[in-house]
Amino acid sequence: MIRPIHIARLLGVDISIDVTFIPLIVFAWFHWGYHGSIPAFLWGCLLIVLVFASVLAQELAHAMMAREHGVQVMDVSISPFAGVARIEQASTSPKAEISIALAGPAANFAIFVTLLPIMLLIAVIGGSDSLVDAGSGFRNLGPASIVAAVAVFNLGLAVFNLIPAFPLDGGRVLRAYLSERMTRHRATVIASRIGIGIAIVLIVIGVIQRDWFLPVLGGFIFWAGYSEARVGRIEDQMQRLQVGSYALWDGGGISPEVPLSYATRGGPRDLVVTQRGRVVGMLWYTQVLEHLEGGVGGRIVADIMEDPAYIADVSESLWDVQRRMNEVHTRAIPVTEKGLYRGIFSADRFLNLYRQIAPGLQDRDWEIDEEWREAVLANFQRWTRRK
Repeated sequence: MIRPIHIARLLGVDISIDVTFIPLIVFAWFHWGYHGSIPAFLWGCLLIVLVFASVLAQELAHAMMAREHGVQVMDVSISPFAGVARIEQASTSPKAEISIALAGPAANFAIFVTLLPIMLLIAVIGGSDSLVDAGSGFRNLGPASIVAAVAVFNLGLAVFNLIPAFPLDGGRVLRAYLSERMTRHRATVIASRIGIGIAIVLIVIGVIQRDWFLPVLGGFIFWAGYSEARVGRIEDQMQRLQVGSYALWDGGGISPEVPLSYATRGGPRDLVVTQRGRVVGMLWYTQVLEHLEGGVGGRIVADIMEDPAYIADVSESLWDVQRRMNEVHTRAIPVTEKGLYRGIFSADRFLNLYRQIAPGLQDRDWEIDEEWREAVLANFQRWTRRK
C-alpha cells in the first residue's frame, strides 16, 4: 500500500496528500488541456487546488477544535474530495466530540458565506449566466465559474458531511449524542448501522436512476462505516481486557544498587527498577548500551535510571493503558498491584496482542494461542458478571 506524501506542516499539524491526486492531474490535462487549451488546463488545475484547500480547511478545523479540547492531533491526510484528521477520538467526551465534528462543516459553510457576496457581485455585473457559463462539464473555466464552483462545492461538502451516516461528521454527532445514553461501543454500532442503511438507500436510488455518482457515494459511506464499526469492536474488546493479565514478569525487576553491566544479562531490554517490591525507576536499554560503549566502569543502575513516566494498575484496560502511553510518549511502563510491582507492559506487547485480536473480529475465527484465549474468556466472564 502506497503511503500518503508529506507536503507541509501547518499550525503544528503534518499534512499529507494521497497519491490519487496524480491521476486527478492527468484527468485535468485530458479534460481541460488536451480537449481545450493550456489556459483551460491551468484554470482546471487552479480549481483542483481550491477544492484541495477546501477539504484541507475542513480537516484543519477538526484538528484545531480537537486541540481546544485537549485532544492529541496526529496528522491530516487529504485525498480528492475527502480528508482524514487522525485524532484521539477515544479520549473525547460526547460534548467535545460534537464540537470537533461540527467544526469541519462550519469551516466549509464559512467559505461559502465568504464567497457568496462575490458571487452576487458577479451576477449583478455580468448577469447570472456568468456564474454558470462554464460550457459542457466545466470545460471553459474562468474566474466567475471557478468562484461559483468552489462556493457550491463547500456548501455541498458541508451539507454532505452533516448526513447522520457514520463516519461522516453528522454520524459522529449522532454517535456522541447516543454515547450520553448508552455505552460508546453500542452507540458506534447503532450509528454505523444507520450509516450503512443510508449507504444502501443511496446505492439503490443511484441504480434505479442510472446515476453513477450515488452508488459511488453510497459505497464510500458503506465501506467507511463498516471499517469504523470494526475499529469500535476492537476498542470495545481491548477495554474489557485488563493489562495485569498481559504484563510480562521479568524476575521482579532490577535493583538500583547492582552494577550497570548486570542489566545486559539476558539480552538488551527495558527494565523496571524496583526496591523492596516497589517501582523506583525505569532503565532503558538504549541508555545502558550507550554508557557501556563509553567504557565507564563502576557505575550502578541508580546512576542512569529515570523516573517512570506512567505506572499502570493491574485493573486498567489495555486500551486505556495504550492511550496513556501515547500521551506520555513512552514505549514501556511498569504494572503494579496495590503499589507492588507485577510486571512490565510494552508498546510492542500491545501491538502483538492487537494483531491477534483484530483478525479474529474480522474473520470470526480467532487463530490465537491457548493462553491468550483463556485470558480473553476469563476477562469476558468477569465483565459479564459485573453487568
